Amino acid sequence: MNAKTIDTTSCTRCEELLDEEEVESPRRDKRDEDIICDGCYTELFEIVCPICEDYFDDHEDFGEGKFHFIITDYDYPHSIRPGVYKAIRFPFFSSCMVGSDDIYPKCVEFVAPIKYDWCKKSANGQICQECIDELNTASMSATGPIRL
Repeated sequence: MNAKTIDTTSCTRCEELLDEEEVESPRRDKRDEDIICDGCYTELFEIVCPICEDYFDDHEDFGEGKFHFIITDYDYPHSIRPGVYKAIRFPFFSSCMVGSDDIYPKCVEFVAPIKYDWCKKSANGQICQECIDELNTASMSATGPIRL
């Protein structure tokens, strides 16, 4: 057994057996450092970027101006139009059990319009750092820098 190899053979959350790769390079629950399988890690700590559709860690610790997201529909009040936004103050939205969610316009800043070829499907959500960097690079070469 190498230094990274673990002693347990099952996920401490779902109790499924770990495969060989999970045993060799175990993922840990960020809350208590218990060993968990890739499926549980993804379910608990990863989200899908609506632009590239890759999984990335949801850091859950965003400073003002560091959380970027995309809106691809017109379901929000207050004239929030589809596009890429960054949160400049928190909280920047409310989620309702009944009725529609709301984004607070004074807490977000419009960054860029949507180019529909960016999104493989209509989805709202947080954008991964690679897509933010790509958006910034594309916008700098076309129209000058976008403040991301």
